[in-house]
Amino acid sequence: MSFAEIKCCLEILFKYFLFLCSNVFSVDLWNVLYKAV
Repeated sequence: MSFAEIKCCLEILFKYFLFLCSNVFSVDLWNVLYKAV
């Protein structure tokens, strides 16, 4: 694998990781807001 291919894979993994984190965070946030109400 070339450096460009590795960099591309890492970027995809990073975006996927951010996507998962944002989903988990939004779910937690909704639960907290729901309990607060």
